[in-house]
Amino acid sequence: THVFTVNGRRLLRSSPQAMSLGACADSVLQGVLPNQYGTWFFGRAFWCPGQWVAPFVVDVSELLLPAGQLNRVQYEALYEGLPPFNVTEAGMIEMESGIVVLGKTAQQA
Repeated sequence: THVFTVNGRRLLRSSPQAMSLGACADSVLQGVLPNQYGTWFFGRAFWCPGQWVAPFVVDVSELLLPAGQLNRVQYEALYEGLPPFNVTEAGMIEMESGIVVLGKTAQQA
């Protein structure tokens, strides 16, 4: 489970595919690269080897504080609802994220 927290409000994203033994093998026709060494066929949360990863887009407008105030955004990964118990063997997540603000600036108003 991926947990994004914006100013204290938790936004969760979970995938039952992550616990599936053959989810990536079942997705070859959707772009997964088959027959790699290792564990390419196991399910993962929202991606498989060689497959395009769809962005996770959420409108957080109502969670943001007014202009000039500091907004706090945090990320946490959970395994079966808990933080990984062995951090040295928990794997690695490479993530890019951002907040896009649309609307008039104070100078344009």
